[in-house]
Amino acid sequence: MMIRKTGFTLIELLAVVAILGILAAIAIPTYQTYVVRAKMEDALLVLDSVRPRIEEYYDINGTLPNNDADINLSFPIPYDEVVRRIAIAGGGANNNTTLYVMLNAGVADISPSDGAFGLVAAPGSQGSLIWRCVNLGLNPEYLPETCRNSR
Repeated sequence: MMIRKTGFTLIELLAVVAILGILAAIAIPTYQTYVVRAKMEDALLVLDSVRPRIEEYYDINGTLPNNDADINLSFPIPYDEVVRRIAIAGGGANNNTTLYVMLNAGVADISPSDGAFGLVAAPGSQGSLIWRCVNLGLNPEYLPETCRNSR
């Protein structure tokens, strides 16, 4: 009478470990990119919360704000785990105003001085402002969906 041993062979176990390793090599970078994109969406929401101030300033003064003080931009610092600073650059009667967000260290694998993105406001027809996204040194794959496609 033969006794039959049950279990997995070493080759079968190595094959399973190899398959899991390949799946992890594919899934982890994809997940990390997804997490960074979610953080960028959060930063875009912070920018969107400032847009009405710029539009109101433009409606009242007929020019775009030149700096943070023009619209009394005084958020508490830090804003959240993603946003380090919000600032305004440009402005004036015929110029574009860039509303941009600087990111905290460790977000999007960049140093705080390297990565930013923002929204550019330009005077449009009939007294309205036209908004579009601008990339200021951020990896394009990390930009929010609306900035990668439509703005």
